[in-house]
Amino acid sequence: QPRPSIFDGADVPIQTFAGVITPVASLKQTFNLGDGQDQTISVAPSYFEFTSSDPSVATVNERGMITAVGSGEAVITATLNGVEAKGSARVTVVGNFVSAPTPTQDPSNVISIFSDAYTNQPVDYYNGYWAPFQTTVGQDDININGDNIIGYSELNFVGIQFLVDAPTINASSMTHLHLDVQPREDVEPGDFLTIRVADVGPDNEFGTGDDSSGEIRLDNSKLVNGEWYSLDVAFSELAGLAGRSNLAQIVFVSDATISSIFVDNIYFYNDGGSGPMGPTVAAPMPTQAAADVISVFSDAYTDVDRNLNPDWGQATVVTEVDIDGNNTLLYSGLNYQGLELGSPLNVTGMDFLHIDYWTANSSALNTFLISSGPIETAYALSVPTSGWASVDIPLSAFAPVNLADVIQFKFDGNGTIYLDNIYFYAGGGVATEPTQAAPAPTQNAADVISLFSDAYTDVPVDTWQTPWSVGVLEDITVAGNATKKYSMLTFVGIETLGTPIDATDMTNFRLDVWSPDFTQFRVKLVDLGADNMIGTGDDVEHEVTFDAPARGSWISYDIPLSDFTNLVTRGNIGQLILAAQPENAATIYVDNVYFYGGGGMTPTEPTVAAPTPMENPANVISMFSEAYTDVPVDTWRTDWSQGMLEDVMIAGNAAKKYSEVIFVGIETLGSPIDASGMTHFHIDVWSADFTEFWVKLVDLGADNTIGTGDDVEHEVMFIGPAQGEWISYEIPLSDFTNLVTRGNIGQLILSGRPELANTFWVDNVYFSQQ
Repeated sequence: QPRPSIFDGADVPIQTFAGVITPVASLKQTFNLGDGQDQTISVAPSYFEFTSSDPSVATVNERGMITAVGSGEAVITATLNGVEAKGSARVTVVGNFVSAPTPTQDPSNVISIFSDAYTNQPVDYYNGYWAPFQTTVGQDDININGDNIIGYSELNFVGIQFLVDAPTINASSMTHLHLDVQPREDVEPGDFLTIRVADVGPDNEFGTGDDSSGEIRLDNSKLVNGEWYSLDVAFSELAGLAGRSNLAQIVFVSDATISSIFVDNIYFYNDGGSGPMGPTVAAPMPTQAAADVISVFSDAYTDVDRNLNPDWGQATVVTEVDIDGNNTLLYSGLNYQGLELGSPLNVTGMDFLHIDYWTANSSALNTFLISSGPIETAYALSVPTSGWASVDIPLSAFAPVNLADVIQFKFDGNGTIYLDNIYFYAGGGVATEPTQAAPAPTQNAADVISLFSDAYTDVPVDTWQTPWSVGVLEDITVAGNATKKYSMLTFVGIETLGTPIDATDMTNFRLDVWSPDFTQFRVKLVDLGADNMIGTGDDVEHEVTFDAPARGSWISYDIPLSDFTNLVTRGNIGQLILAAQPENAATIYVDNVYFYGGGGMTPTEPTVAAPTPMENPANVISMFSEAYTDVPVDTWRTDWSQGMLEDVMIAGNAAKKYSEVIFVGIETLGSPIDASGMTHFHIDVWSADFTEFWVKLVDLGADNTIGTGDDVEHEVMFIGPAQGEWISYEIPLSDFTNLVTRGNIGQLILSGRPELANTFWVDNVYFSQQ
């Protein structure tokens, strides 16, 4: 008995707008064969008869195209040769469609992929239908009241490509990617949409070692059903994208958490040469209680009366801009800029001034409080920032400003500055001292040199506060755990001159720090050199800086010693210097101060080659191995793969490196492999981080064509594989149970977990007869 279906037999909700056309998807027919097995095939829409329960809401034509007509709800069903198809679409039309915001970039600064506002570059496709794993349907075929839109449904991943029939795009003069995206269904916590940009490198080919890609992930805090989200992301924020002279793909990935989206206005642009245009996310939401706050500029509180742009003869251009739904103050071309209060503020009952700021190009930035006189004091802010920086400045740092008579703010410096959440607050919102001990260390004691920790045996330390320190030391206990407390701190010297520390074999320096008020924290290490004496010509030192650290909680600083760049020797560590801002006012608590080495840690990459195969070449069909002659392989990374490929050498031996893997396709469609006389499949794999490894083989069947009804496949899974060593998987082909034919092997698919977060190396891929 034939069993037709639409939408894979599911009852699918579709929320849409008047004028939107949506295709009926996943039309199939299932037959029960004489041997009792089911055979399912895809069927063209013309074989079905479609029906709408309410044509005044939605109609459906003979091609399976659903057109939303007016507000309401209609159910779309179908029959095939009189047999009712399983599955339906419940179409809810919610009213008229609102187009995405009209782009405002100068066309001369734009390379457009898809937009009615610009001339678009040619593309290979807006949906490559990357078999076999892609489920996404839809492309650039939606027109609503003259507005062309890309619509994707059944989304798991989909790519727009410009590589084969269309040239790659040289966006080296561009600074940003823009696109507008609208979910067409409710977005739940945990749902996401990742946008990935891929560059193929100078050779203009995927699957070679010069490919690179970067991505940004949007979650339910940004995406709302039926609302456009405008993404402007700087190329500099797409970590991993090593170049943009040969851009070839834009890929959308949701892993089916969001199954239906509209996309519009996809283009690259140059923001005028100033680097990253600005933040794409709002400043952190303040947490202080409103009763403890006097707000000058913040959506989170009621602001006092103020003039944001008094005429002081400045060159700075001041605007208020919307960043991710949050009102933000923008200073463009800063030289200096004032902010006048409507009436003098008495902030003597407050403890801190809070400011959130963001800048990609400033090299100097100061903030001032000003009281009548005028009396003003500057406070230097660390620039440029990496994302939003949050600073809480003790009001004592602005002495001798009269805190009972604050009349103005001032900023001076340079660059483009974004500001938000400028307010005074009383310190009651942050604990003044820790009530819980620092986290217990987990490093093996054999791999540790400890200066101070209850968890280890400490080496001798001459002093925890040198006479030249600026700060006060107290030895205290926190929840029964010994702790060092430094108050009124600028910097403190800790010395091991009597018994210098040999950290030559160590890899990291670790300490736990808690503070209620610090705005910057610095760590300096000093090596005495070969003469083992401080202050002579062979000393070396380096300091690392942490801006805007979290307050009111323990921070575990685990610092690779390689970050101390100028510490070129570390066989005689004699000084550790801790420093904090605000100077003379910071309080810090310190515990678990130690160096540690790799010990039994898993290495991150193989240093020895995979084992050399021993099978007789006469009994082997090799795809990749220096031990044998390889058969032709079309590609070691298909376009529909979710992972990156590099060809690398390990101890002089060629290997394949796959990173950021979900799955990767390897194809021999041009010359399928006849493994009918083979008994085993072999592959050597090395990974430092995978938790699962899957191997799938696909046979094309007698017609030697992928995607037809006689293909067969099977996947075997390995859970909890060993890490940090070569694993030689020798898999009997009989384990691939559903691979009932293997005379035309056309695909090998490798998968790893955790998704997008595992890396593995591959060698010696072959079939053998044993």
